[in-house]
Amino acid sequence: MEIEKLLEHYDYLARLAASRTDSQADAEDLVSETLLAALDYQQRGGVIEHPRTFLANILIHKHNSALRRKYRQPQIIELDMLYDVGESDEGIARLDNGETAEACRAESAELRRQVNCLARLTREVLIGYYFAGRSVAELAKQYGVPEGTIKSRLSAGRSQLRKGMEQMETTENRIPATLHVCNSGSTGRDDRPISLVEGDLIVQNLLVIAYKRPLGAVEISRAIGIPTVYIEPILEKLTDGELMVKTEGGKYYTDFIIFEPENCVTRFEGQQSFVRENFEVIGGEIKKIIDRLGCIGFVRGLTAKKRTELERYAILRALQRFQIEAEPHSDNRCPPRRDGGRWIAFGWKFESGRDYSRYNELGDWVVQGGHRTSDSTDCAGAKRVCLYEFDVPFWDNPHRFAVCGYHNYFNGIIKLLWCLHQHRSPEEAGVNNALIESIPRLIENTGLIARSGDGFEADVPVLSRAEYAEIDHIVSEAFNALNSQIGDKYRDFLRGSAVRVPPQLEASVPTSYRLIPASNYIVMSAVREAAARRIHMHDVNYCCPPVLLVYE
Repeated sequence: MEIEKLLEHYDYLARLAASRTDSQADAEDLVSETLLAALDYQQRGGVIEHPRTFLANILIHKHNSALRRKYRQPQIIELDMLYDVGESDEGIARLDNGETAEACRAESAELRRQVNCLARLTREVLIGYYFAGRSVAELAKQYGVPEGTIKSRLSAGRSQLRKGMEQMETTENRIPATLHVCNSGSTGRDDRPISLVEGDLIVQNLLVIAYKRPLGAVEISRAIGIPTVYIEPILEKLTDGELMVKTEGGKYYTDFIIFEPENCVTRFEGQQSFVRENFEVIGGEIKKIIDRLGCIGFVRGLTAKKRTELERYAILRALQRFQIEAEPHSDNRCPPRRDGGRWIAFGWKFESGRDYSRYNELGDWVVQGGHRTSDSTDCAGAKRVCLYEFDVPFWDNPHRFAVCGYHNYFNGIIKLLWCLHQHRSPEEAGVNNALIESIPRLIENTGLIARSGDGFEADVPVLSRAEYAEIDHIVSEAFNALNSQIGDKYRDFLRGSAVRVPPQLEASVPTSYRLIPASNYIVMSAVREAAARRIHMHDVNYCCPPVLLVYE
């Protein structure tokens, strides 16, 4: 297979890379490295039978390798005094009961490591007593505990240090998994909760380790191979960010559901079968949506591309409402959070060294992110402008925000599209320069913007609030029809398919979230079946995002 054949899969690799990296530049580098590695493999005599799967595996492997390199160089959290542990001759002599300070100094580095691995109170009591010269009474007063507690902590600390020093183990940092965290609802400050986890393998693995049962900080430290002194501040940050809970006994556990790819792979065929068996009803409602839209005057006035985008949006909206709202015990209300948002988190765990090629292939059968809404009140000529969008891997870029950067997209894309729709200069309207510079890439990779004469235009339907209400009415009619005709069959299909959660999460994880792997292929299975039967999207071969801009 020559380089031209490999390049046929460039767009697929670009979308995959964009979904796993933080910037367009990193995604482009990852794709280049992947193609070069595949070409090198061919030149050494290798045969590529399944190019898409082969290239996807290389890309994921290279991405994971880059993360491992980053993980081995973690950011150090500075804590006063701990860097001096073991350097005091007097302190070492007191701790080791007569052993010379000179002999102990040779083991000071190991002593520092062992002290850093102790739980906080034990660690601080040892430092205060042996290195700061505080008495038992002073320490008891400082921490507000009985003197007997201080003495027991000193005894336990000495025992743990002695055991650790005797073993002199060299513990390597371990990376059992990569964790991708998502959320429904609205994010809080600084894009929480995603920002607490994104790009930080230490945080991801702490969440994985503490998922199945509550663990103490020392237990988590031993499991990941990083001293407790570094782990404790991270655990506190995750607890404050409501991704973890700290029990009254001082243990921590991850407070959201974590899926594994196998949860989805084993439930995929069943969802396809359900769609095929009930497609007479599903396909009939898809046809009705298209026909009803075609009867609306402002829809007929749209370009062919924009009409298709509007049809896509309405069909996806109706199908996803059915997928979620027709579920048994559906409860998707997001609780208010301390960070100012309203969200429910869920995650996907990927273990190192495992083959996830089948799961990656199924990425083309899922709506990524669901129905996403964002708005802006900083748009001249409108009280409020909303962006309604789906991310789907079918004649669309499911990671369009990666083209210009996550923050640029969500902080400025609405204003940019509105300016173009109003034929106003983005520069004069105060649109971010980085976003303006991304316009050529947005045209090429997202379908949101098109060239118009010497300028640009928003290439998505722009509707008034009243016009959107007409669309929403059609969506509701389709949802109600689906629910009344096949809702009971759907609920029977889902019964017993929920992913089990650890006992401590039984009360906090809604049933609808446990059913995600059992229902997340329903929508795209229906869309792809409709395309195969030439009902919908059968004549599209260009990027056609299901995105609407709605103004008030």
